[in-house]
Amino acid sequence: MVFRANDNHPYANTFGNLRSVAAAGEVIDQVVGEVTGDGVPDKILLTGTRTEGSPYVQNITLTIREGGSGREHVIRLPEPSGYNPRVLLADFTGSGYKDILVQIDSGGSGAITYDDVYHYQNGKFRHLFNSEHFSERLKYSVDFLPGYKLRVTALNTRQAFTIDISGRGKDYLDQIYKPDGSLIKPVEGFVDPISGLYPVDTDRDGQYSLMAFQGVSGLYHADRYGYMVSVWTWNGRGWLMQDQWFAINGM
Repeated sequence: MVFRANDNHPYANTFGNLRSVAAAGEVIDQVVGEVTGDGVPDKILLTGTRTEGSPYVQNITLTIREGGSGREHVIRLPEPSGYNPRVLLADFTGSGYKDILVQIDSGGSGAITYDDVYHYQNGKFRHLFNSEHFSERLKYSVDFLPGYKLRVTALNTRQAFTIDISGRGKDYLDQIYKPDGSLIKPVEGFVDPISGLYPVDTDRDGQYSLMAFQGVSGLYHADRYGYMVSVWTWNGRGWLMQDQWFAINGM
């Protein structure tokens, strides 16, 4: 199963002037690392406008200043507002130099994050990953089954994960089941979009994969059963799923 890069995204390659961006907002996060492949460290910044009396940040913009040439790149993010914006560097493509991972918390009840990966190639930054685009394409169904069971099915891979929920307590189960363990009526849960994305080097070869967490809930958001966890590796053309599992909360 492969998800390809979203080269046609409207914000994939937008350039501008670092000074004008910095003047319009303050630096929220910054790192130094080699992201253009010329062997010279580059400066990567996230700028934005803080909201008075709140941790909410608007107009978040990614800016890269090349250490060798001094050339400046300004990238408009698909989702430019949120909480705790941050930038991480890791080599996701195996190119030998770093790629840029931008992460922003949505602040909503599902703890959804906005995540984007950018890779420098042929003089410009290519948009390799967008969490919203990814979540829209990776589909799940969550079904309560007779006999006090919950089944999560990954519709893209047709893999199914079934757990016993008989320990959830009588008051909870009585909302769903008759005394004989049959369903009162069909009940479905849901899987959230990405609520955590982490670089992992599972092979310890210097090329990082993306580990995505998506919350699995039953009757409502707080009725959290665990997370669908998937690991994705760049294969030169798109993101290939390496592993997938249902990580459950203990009871």
